[in-house]
Amino acid sequence: MPTPSVESDANIAQALKILNQPRFTVEDEKRAKGFLDVAETSASVRLKKAKLAADALEVGIRTADNSGFSTVESDFNNFLRSGKNSVPTERRAQSFGTDSAGGFLVPASFREQLDVALKAVDGIFAASGVWESETGSALSVPILNDVSSTANIIAENSLIAEQDINVFDALVFSKTPSWKSGICLVSVELVQDSFFPLQQVLAEAFATRFARGIGKYLITQLISAADVGATTASPTAIAASELLDLMNSLDSAYWGNASWCMSKSTWIALMKLGAASADSAAQAVSMFTAPSLRLFDRPVFICPNMDSIAATKKCVSFGNHAKLLQRRVANSLRVQVLTERFIPDGLQYGYSALWRVDAGLLKPSPGSPAVSQSPVQILQMHS
Repeated sequence: MPTPSVESDANIAQALKILNQPRFTVEDEKRAKGFLDVAETSASVRLKKAKLAADALEVGIRTADNSGFSTVESDFNNFLRSGKNSVPTERRAQSFGTDSAGGFLVPASFREQLDVALKAVDGIFAASGVWESETGSALSVPILNDVSSTANIIAENSLIAEQDINVFDALVFSKTPSWKSGICLVSVELVQDSFFPLQQVLAEAFATRFARGIGKYLITQLISAADVGATTASPTAIAASELLDLMNSLDSAYWGNASWCMSKSTWIALMKLGAASADSAAQAVSMFTAPSLRLFDRPVFICPNMDSIAATKKCVSFGNHAKLLQRRVANSLRVQVLTERFIPDGLQYGYSALWRVDAGLLKPSPGSPAVSQSPVQILQMHS
């Protein structure tokens, strides 16, 4: 039987054979990377992976391993300031998308800037979980709902009883939709100014627009799937005891990573409740604004798309919001530059972004416990 080191050498040899082929394709890059992935994680393997990423980029193949290379960053910067003709021909075919909208597959730094800006605009992007899928086709994500099986003490020389895990549910995703930011206009003078932080400004602009659209969609998915854990007595006010009832409705399995989501106006109303009441429980609502917002010592995420306090509205959520899963399709974030369309009238460049994102709540089917199995519970206002 081959030893692990022999198997590793064999996989490396196969990868090198592919790398040394006269013609190198996208399929070759994937095959070579597959052989290296199963080889030992030694320094030599890491060097070979780096060479693979560099070779792939040299012939215009963009991958997760080379998307942060300085060449990609330089190409993207030139693309933003001068359009597609500024990118070398040998890389242009793989740098630009084949979908109807086209555009440049953004480098790693731009994705990070966009992600930071999204979290700053809408807290749901920080609270929810993220999964990057290879494709945007329909699929199912398994959910473990093993609420009744327990560990037991086994007497010496006794047989262990079978206890299969057969309570998997599934979150079904349809084909991932595409979101488009619309066109952001920037003057030619600013684009041509080398000191103007064009990437950062565009990331913030796209984040604001995506947050209004995708952020609202995330909240809609959350509210529609989560269970109502408590209802207020008043249609216009929330009592501290009702917040505690909401917390109590959450299953203990989700308690460790629980947080709150609400709009800014709801948070301010709860702050006023704590400031106006002498009740110790109500005062806990206002703890505190530093270093981050907290409510009963749990993190608070401000989400502009959550409802404000009003009759029948679902304005507060509590639970493990990481179970709200964002599905982002790999290499789907693209930026398109319109270098001529707005020049004649306004001396401006137009920029738009395209991104494929979906979402769903990893909520098991109802189990045997009396409390709900929803990982997030909702506070609903009285009618």
